[in-house]
Amino acid sequence: MMRTFFAILIFGSVSAYSQECSLKKDVDDNNQPRLTTGFLSFGKGSTNFLLSMDAGKRDIDFFFEVRGMGPKCFNEESTITVLFDDGKTKMELKNTGATNCNSVMHVTFRNGMVTHAYLQRLSTKKVATIHIEGNDKKIDINFSEADKTLMQNSATCVAKESKTLL
Repeated sequence: MMRTFFAILIFGSVSAYSQECSLKKDVDDNNQPRLTTGFLSFGKGSTNFLLSMDAGKRDIDFFFEVRGMGPKCFNEESTITVLFDDGKTKMELKNTGATNCNSVMHVTFRNGMVTHAYLQRLSTKKVATIHIEGNDKKIDINFSEADKTLMQNSATCVAKESKTLL
């Protein structure tokens, strides 16, 4: 009886999670399939950003659009520093997009059979704070519990589903 209860509990959790992992199908400029989370909103008020996680055959692109009081200009020296819930683990991501003053920044990872270390970390740890540093200013965005869950679940989906494009 107890085994049945745990089996139902575990199966129910896995089943509920798999229903949450729905990426939109799209195509890139070369008519190749891509998967995307669409733009997700993180932070509140004058410190927030939109993030779209897009996966293609060759790469996984995190497209950031900074809103409100955040930086507007980014170049190859611009960074995003992610601090995780444990307070010790952090990672620094560099802008891989073009220099611009349109409030947008890209961070690109290679897609492969082995999940990129940074994407793996985002899918296994909860983010506490993101520090965005542009040419013109810096900003810290503290994550709510809902933001933490959304980031982790979205990264997990992208890590898992991106392999279907290889």
